[in-house]
Amino acid sequence: MAKGERKAAATHEDQQRHCTDDVYAALSALVLDTFGVYRLTGGASVEPGKRPGARSPKRGIRVVFRDNAIQVDIRIVVYFGIPIPEIARRIQKDTKEFFDRVCPQDHVSAVNVWVDGVRSPQANMDAGL
Repeated sequence: MAKGERKAAATHEDQQRHCTDDVYAALSALVLDTFGVYRLTGGASVEPGKRPGARSPKRGIRVVFRDNAIQVDIRIVVYFGIPIPEIARRIQKDTKEFFDRVCPQDHVSAVNVWVDGVRSPQANMDAGL
């Protein structure tokens, strides 16, 4: 292998696939439109060029690409009284369909839905829900 070929191979291996902020924003909207989801959770990220503590479109969503497969982790808070398994199944189905449209060359290997909390009935009443 020539010197230039080795460098090109290393560069190709080091490239990481990632989603744009537009994809994260669309996926966030899709999750938030799911009946029973109160909000996405997760820490505020500090990204280059953004002020610390600013909300990121990536909040509560992690997407990992590996060998033409996509793994998605979604962290949410749900409303009290709505069956969590139904919410999780809907999010999994919708997320898989979303990535089938935006990344048809890859398959979704997993959509993990993590429920970090439940919004209490009292908070729902205080909010007029």
